[in-house]
Amino acid sequence: HFAAAAPAAERTGFYRGDGGFVADSGNYNFTGTLTARLTPNLKVKASGMFQGWEEYWGDQRGTGGNLFMPEKYGSAGKMEFREDLQYVLVTHTVSPKTFYEVRMTRSVSTQDTLSGTASVTKGIQRDKAGDYTLGRQRAWWEEWHRKRFGFKVDLSSQATKGNFMKMGIEVLRGSLDMMQLYFYDASNRRMRMLVDESTPGKAVHPLHVNFYVQDKMEFEGLVANIGLRFDFYNYNYEYFTNLFHPTANPNYDASLPPGLRGPFNDPELAETAKTELVYHLQPRLGFSYPVNDRSVIHVNYGSFTQRPNFDKIYRRYYDITGNEVDELGNARLKPERTNAYDFGLVQGLPFGFRLNISTYYKDVKNLVQTVFYEDSTGSDYKGFANLDYANIK
Repeated sequence: HFAAAAPAAERTGFYRGDGGFVADSGNYNFTGTLTARLTPNLKVKASGMFQGWEEYWGDQRGTGGNLFMPEKYGSAGKMEFREDLQYVLVTHTVSPKTFYEVRMTRSVSTQDTLSGTASVTKGIQRDKAGDYTLGRQRAWWEEWHRKRFGFKVDLSSQATKGNFMKMGIEVLRGSLDMMQLYFYDASNRRMRMLVDESTPGKAVHPLHVNFYVQDKMEFEGLVANIGLRFDFYNYNYEYFTNLFHPTANPNYDASLPPGLRGPFNDPELAETAKTELVYHLQPRLGFSYPVNDRSVIHVNYGSFTQRPNFDKIYRRYYDITGNEVDELGNARLKPERTNAYDFGLVQGLPFGFRLNISTYYKDVKNLVQTVFYEDSTGSDYKGFANLDYANIK
């Protein structure tokens, strides 16, 4: 048995100020799904989404109003965006009490400057009276490539009358690279990168694997959920080891004549190290028990971790005018860790009413905050560190 669904491709565009719609050539939006039941116990589903569009991007005004800019105009030029996502899901019923699912996913998104950007950002233009800021050409280039591949297997089984078990494993592999150039004016140029080894076009490849097992047990009114999750990941990234002066040239010697000292800052010569594997165990427990025919108490505990956002790990933002770091991610960030506790009572009341009372407590560690590091020369940059802590009650 086969079934398929695919809406017609949609032409996209933008709305004018008067509400009229203007279609943009080359833009598209398409989704489709194919389902096949190969046997009574085996089902396969495949789905995909594809979309792309072009639009003007970047600073439209410089500063001030946007009263005289042409419709949909952006001084940084036209950008191209493309996104697609596909997955395949296989469901196999092994027996009336056991089945498993296998899911494979792929997602890709790209962004690139097409045309229209100037080589040098022009000065701010104003009207004759000096009351309004007019549009200006701005030098701004961007290029993104983001890919993610996933493989996941989940197994569920009613092992015995009182035991329902679940277990699974998931593998996620990414590929990320990004370059942005901002010329705010002729003497203020910035470069932002998300690449490996400070090499444009060289993607980073983070890897994340998690495994879980869970058992739901029911015995004479007592319901217990016991689980364990194991995560490990590696950013697969080469980072600067000098936290206060990341791009310092270790070979710089101030005692030598100026022409022989070498550069004071040099990202290519700075000391670096490779990230290592990070892993965490996260136990989870939950119990509920009927005290009598109208009252049930429940107790839950769980340990949870959340890795930092990739941007806080890989970000590199340079002032290329002076070859200095403005912002820098921190590959040594620890994951946010939460221990959650919950105790509650459900009490039946007359006339079908029910009273539910719960108290909870969360202990959150390793929250990420923005910090500023300063080197011996007084130069500083913005970074990230695990500094904060929270209690939630």
